[in-house]
Amino acid sequence: MSELQSVTESFSAQERPEDAPHQRAVEPPLEQLGRTSPQRATAVRRPELDGIRALAVSAAFFSHLTYTYSAGGWIGVDVFFVLSGYLITRNLLAEHERTGRIRLRQFYARRALRLLPALVLMYVLGAFFYRTLGEHGSRRGYTHTVAWGLGYAENITLGLWNEPHGNLGHTWSLAMEEQFYLLWPPLLYLLFKFKRSAVPFLFVGLILSWVSLTFTTDHTQYVPLTYYRPDTRIGDLIVGCLLAYGLRAYGARIARWRVFMFAVGFMSLAGLVADEIFASAKGRSGYLQLEIPAAALFSAGLVMCLVVSDRKAIWVKVFGWRPLAAIGAISYGIYLFMIPVLYVLPQHWTHYAGNYYYFGLQMYIATIIIAAASYRLVERPFLRLKGRFSSPAQTVARDVVTPAVVTT
Repeated sequence: MSELQSVTESFSAQERPEDAPHQRAVEPPLEQLGRTSPQRATAVRRPELDGIRALAVSAAFFSHLTYTYSAGGWIGVDVFFVLSGYLITRNLLAEHERTGRIRLRQFYARRALRLLPALVLMYVLGAFFYRTLGEHGSRRGYTHTVAWGLGYAENITLGLWNEPHGNLGHTWSLAMEEQFYLLWPPLLYLLFKFKRSAVPFLFVGLILSWVSLTFTTDHTQYVPLTYYRPDTRIGDLIVGCLLAYGLRAYGARIARWRVFMFAVGFMSLAGLVADEIFASAKGRSGYLQLEIPAAALFSAGLVMCLVVSDRKAIWVKVFGWRPLAAIGAISYGIYLFMIPVLYVLPQHWTHYAGNYYYFGLQMYIATIIIAAASYRLVERPFLRLKGRFSSPAQTVARDVVTPAVVTT
């Protein structure tokens, strides 16, 4: 666990500024952030949001195992989508509010530096196990697997034709994120240019997405294709976008309602747990049109609670617990290497016979170690380059945006 320890130490020393350990009482709304001078801005990582990532990716991992009430952990994808939609939109709005524009080339450069190094590493290492991970168990088939993954099209081939290309189809959620990145920032850029509000368009998009989810889900399928389709999953990201707009306008006011926010946090967390248990018991074939919107709304409530609450709030302390936040900081790597570990390790490790539950924990720890090594040796050097593509506006109260990192 030395790699995870080093990540924890790095997280503590570098990403949580020691010069202001008690100054972030409430995240200011964007109109207040706009009056902050660039000279006083500091990059701040929110450990409590990493805590959400940790729980979401852990739930996704154990959803692949036959543990009691673990199958519904796939709702973690909704948590990540909502969180990503919120952070991306908030940062874009902040950039425009300070600079009067959105720098699309810099945005895509930062996304590439964040996403591609670890993804390429996964495919390079996976090549050694192409018989297990590749399409048809062949070298040529593995090239198809890589092509669909790096092309960010796995959600299309799964959602439209139900054709997985090998055993690395978990990249469908990354594809959904990438398609969101390709569409939303340019659309927001155009809306700003023509002085149109994005909120009505977002509400229309959300309604259309959930209507499509409700009326096109085939309940005879064990995993309906609507679980993967872009039109039915974009709703989660839109919820995050609307949350960013809502907190921009009302964040300071909501932050004063401490008792209310405690209740919101409690109900949101309880709602997510209940949704996960319900999804474990009922599966995805019959109630997907209820499980996905519920998970998205509860996720938005939990994110809102953490964003506007001060450091002394119980939910901020719980989700900001250092070991939990350290796991969340490497959640992207955990996601990427989760499926390869679950497929490869049982074929090469024979000491788990008769103790499947213990072996599941071993695979989880192994995935964390691999992800920590990836973060330290591969991802972090590229993350240091992101600063070259950041404007001063983006250094104010910035969260490190981690993509949706959960799968079926």
